[in-house]
Amino acid sequence: MIASSTPSHNNIAVRITIDSVARILFIMAEVGYLRIYGDTVRALSAAGHDVRLGYNKAPAAGRDAHALDGLASEITTIGVVPEHGGPWRDSLISLGCTADYVRFLSTREGTPYLRRRMEKYLPAGASWLRQVTSWPEFLVRALTRLAATVERAVPVDPALRDFIADQAADAMVITPLVLRGPGGVQQTQLVKAARVLGMPVGLAVASWDHLSSKGLIRVDPDLVMVWNEVQKREAVASHAVPESRVTITGAQLFDLWFGRIPSLDRAAFLSRVGLSAQRPVVLYAGSSRGIISPEREIAFVRRWLDAIRRSVDPALQTASVLIRPHLSNVNGWADIDLSDYGSVSIWPRQRPVLPMNALETSDYFHSLHYSAVVVGINTSAMIESVILDRPTCTVELPEYADAQTGTKHFHYLVPAGGGPVESSRHLDAHLSHLSRALAEPRHGQAARRRFVEHFVRPHGLEQPAVDAVVAAIGHLARLRPQAMQDPPRWLAPARWLLKRATWPAPPAG
Repeated sequence: MIASSTPSHNNIAVRITIDSVARILFIMAEVGYLRIYGDTVRALSAAGHDVRLGYNKAPAAGRDAHALDGLASEITTIGVVPEHGGPWRDSLISLGCTADYVRFLSTREGTPYLRRRMEKYLPAGASWLRQVTSWPEFLVRALTRLAATVERAVPVDPALRDFIADQAADAMVITPLVLRGPGGVQQTQLVKAARVLGMPVGLAVASWDHLSSKGLIRVDPDLVMVWNEVQKREAVASHAVPESRVTITGAQLFDLWFGRIPSLDRAAFLSRVGLSAQRPVVLYAGSSRGIISPEREIAFVRRWLDAIRRSVDPALQTASVLIRPHLSNVNGWADIDLSDYGSVSIWPRQRPVLPMNALETSDYFHSLHYSAVVVGINTSAMIESVILDRPTCTVELPEYADAQTGTKHFHYLVPAGGGPVESSRHLDAHLSHLSRALAEPRHGQAARRRFVEHFVRPHGLEQPAVDAVVAAIGHLARLRPQAMQDPPRWLAPARWLLKRATWPAPPAG
């Protein structure tokens, strides 16, 4: 039971007493999203709600073998939800993927990097858009609004409507909805089906970059749960979600780092990863494959290590370095030998199964906790290190401009965007930042705290964000929205137009 009542954004309580329970249909793109929302579904169940968990993609053998472990027996797993089909399937995929691409032609929203990431989903009939450098914001807005209108003109797939009706749920929560490619279109059709049935729909925004770097919200949910004011502005300005439908919860993904204490002492952990306890530790936190390929990252790390070993600062020159590859890049690091650079360890060398087990989570926590300073290119590990009050640095080199300044979410981390991560434009200045971090660990502490208060836990450092998410979903289940007409007759001309478009469907993915 979740108790007490503290007012929050949009008059939703951060902690509320749940007087009535609800059946919640929680649909994730894949079971790997339990890494982000596992605690949420468990908390919903603990509060008395009847949770039914579905996902769009079947669990992958090996990688997802234990993803469903640890869920309460009261949580019903309904498995893979039906795919949308029928005569409109290919047209809807082409329409959605084209609209997502057009979004990043905007002079305000787009960068070459974000457009390139969308290119593989662009249908052949719209391939000419690759020749467009950018369009004015007003034109992009007009075209994306037109696409949303055409989307409304297409009737809901009866199979999806029947599937959702059969769940007899009081509300549906979906994440992440804004997937690139056909996956985002599939989740959009689920939202549409629920809206037609009059079932309240909530979008749980899963990550700090989802609203700024992926697809569009094409059918408005009844409630959009975001981390902070930054994401709220993105939902309203970039996705045209009415402000009244957006609520701020904080980032429940990071709740596990608050108040956590080590289970191993420093010497024991550093022995486990093969490093000396007599030296300070510099942690390099790797970025995802979507940000940087393993080959490019390994080349950068070698260059970075060489600069560290040539530093004029003896403390930095002799520091131990722990390389923690991103889980999506671990395999690329498996056989890499960095012994020429002295006290350097790569850990882990095998990809953990998601969600990580207790030992793997502890290893990650200890990696951050026992580091004197953390370095990254563009990764959420930099947020986690700030939560743990570790000096955090990055270096903006021209070869990584796409992965850094070519995204919006990177700017939230660095001082230019109000963030606490010390950034430099060349390695010499970066080494100075590292040296200062080793000598003055409290430097930047106030900026780190402000960031956590603003970006991660806007309801208060002592307030778990998962409580706010559960409260918001409880509020959602009490809504009684008017059913959306399927489809309005006045949109028949838009349906006629889409029917005559001959766009081959893009590749699946």
